[in-house]
Amino acid sequence: MKINNKNFQDWTEEDLKVLLHNDAYRENNFIDYKVDFAPFKCEDKNKKKEKQAEFRSDVCSLANADGGYIFYGIGEDAGMAGALVGIVLSNPDRFELDRRNELQAIRPVMPEVEFTFVRLNNEKHVVILHIQRGLYKPYITEEPEGDFHFYIRHGNKKQAMSYTEM
Repeated sequence: MKINNKNFQDWTEEDLKVLLHNDAYRENNFIDYKVDFAPFKCEDKNKKKEKQAEFRSDVCSLANADGGYIFYGIGEDAGMAGALVGIVLSNPDRFELDRRNELQAIRPVMPEVEFTFVRLNNEKHVVILHIQRGLYKPYITEEPEGDFHFYIRHGNKKQAMSYTEM
């Protein structure tokens, strides 16, 4: 996906503004907007684990489909990007390392995921994950231990995969 003829590694805040209220960039098979990174907001250990599992299942759903982008720090309204909110990151490199460590729980191997961080004027960041279409499909998550889940992205939703999709 290109915005203003730029690849995602080169996007700026001005480029991301093109997404706002633009039906061409509505949530779909390839695009997912998240206003925040939910595990950051969890103080309860079990709730945090649930949110980390949801993060892994979101990545799996795109890798099991045709790949795509997850935008953290962009609010959505009825499937369209509504606001560049950003998330607070003290250390983007640490954020990426921690997310890669969380993704190690995906089987059979972690899908190819690229990160980019767009610094906003409010000193927050929009974090963009580009998940490649997986080569080792189907990708699964094990949440909790011994309980395996297969997800795929259909339209603007993550769904459990059917037997024939697996």
